[in-house]
Amino acid sequence: MALTDAEIRGFRPIDTPYKRAHSGGLYLEVFPNGSKLWRWKFRANGKEKRLALGLPQCRSRRLGKGGMPNGQSLRGLRSCYRA
Repeated sequence: MALTDAEIRGFRPIDTPYKRAHSGGLYLEVFPNGSKLWRWKFRANGKEKRLALGLPQCRSRRLGKGGMPNGQSLRGLRSCYRA
């Protein structure tokens, strides 16, 4: 089941990092200091890999509709980091 924006904001830190699944290998990791990070888990050449995609403030609305961004890759998401 896909995570909603309200659910993401509601996740609170605990003593150890924890994960909440989104879809298609995409999940949100919540750390004890309160920071949150989107990660994508996949397999390449038979080995499990994890790719960090960034902060949920930038990505939750764009990824919420269908998992990973299709076609545009991550180009459209760079604007979140511009000052």
